[in-house]
Amino acid sequence: MSQKYRISPAGLFNRDSAGTLTRFQAISWASKEWKADIISMSFGYAEEQQCISRAIRGTLYERDDSILFFAAASNYGANGMEMFPARHDSVISIRGTNSNGDFEDFNPPRNQNEETAFGTLGLDVPSAWLSDHDDEVYMSGTSTATAVAAGIAGALLGYVNGKSKESAFQDVNKKLRTRQGMQAIFRALASPTLKERYLYLAPWKLMGKSDEVRWAIFVAALSDIS
Repeated sequence: MSQKYRISPAGLFNRDSAGTLTRFQAISWASKEWKADIISMSFGYAEEQQCISRAIRGTLYERDDSILFFAAASNYGANGMEMFPARHDSVISIRGTNSNGDFEDFNPPRNQNEETAFGTLGLDVPSAWLSDHDDEVYMSGTSTATAVAAGIAGALLGYVNGKSKESAFQDVNKKLRTRQGMQAIFRALASPTLKERYLYLAPWKLMGKSDEVRWAIFVAALSDIS
């Protein structure tokens, strides 16, 4: 992982009024104090939380849209809709798949306002834990997949950071740090699935290619982003 970008988790507290306020503060802190490039939100609410919406909008305004928000879609399958803040129009919503790229049953239906739904590994993912465990801990769900997707985005930003001498660097670097730009490169690197408009993130498509071809993929994917 490159040290030129920072990912901040903003889902460390309980789902109550105090937790909501703390998450609002965490989002603002991550941007202002830690200068995060990516904010990962592995939590969700059935209803929109106005203070979190204000934090997202305020952060985007302060950073001139140059920051990425990821959030977990939901783990209740078709029993519930996509949760907030995943359905916020400035957030990239993430669903969970198995290791073959199949979308798991715990994912909610696709938000009809979204052109595509993105998913990555969210089933039995080896994970670190805060307390001592003798056995390995495996986590599942869209919250886990969200952390994986944020890591993929960070790796992509790190790759671009190393291309400062390329002629299109400034344009690619600026666009990739926006929701629209990251979604464009996700689509370029994703594999289609059996579900229409559900895409499985496959960043290893960049492996085995020459550096010139890899860079050309970024330039082409972002060329139509204004």
